[in-house]
Amino acid sequence: MTMLDAPVVTIQEPDLAGEDDRTRGRLVERVPALRPLSPVPTYVGVAVTLLGFVLILLAWGQTAGEVNVALQVPYLISAGLSGLGLVMVGVTIVNISAKRRDSALREQQTELLADALRELSAALDPDGGR
Repeated sequence: MTMLDAPVVTIQEPDLAGEDDRTRGRLVERVPALRPLSPVPTYVGVAVTLLGFVLILLAWGQTAGEVNVALQVPYLISAGLSGLGLVMVGVTIVNISAKRRDSALREQQTELLADALRELSAALDPDGGR
């Protein structure tokens, strides 16, 4: 089988119809933006990273015109270090979001493979599964 003959994998959110009441309530209460396949955390991480870069540029702009080092330090500490922290937090958010998405997709692909193997096993079983 070549890559062109491979079946198309579709991304689906979990179906709540077959769950019991306790599990269904817990899943419905979750925020949809925090589901593993949601792109919202990635966008939030990118926005936090951009805000961090803006703070770094602000610190650079304020300190570039100052000749006195004592007047540069407050800008570097307040905007520069805060910006660096926001960049690190934003990149971490994007990284975790990507890992959660990859994990969810890998789990779906594993389930598809397991279903295909069960169907193949049932088709090759001469007794019909008895």
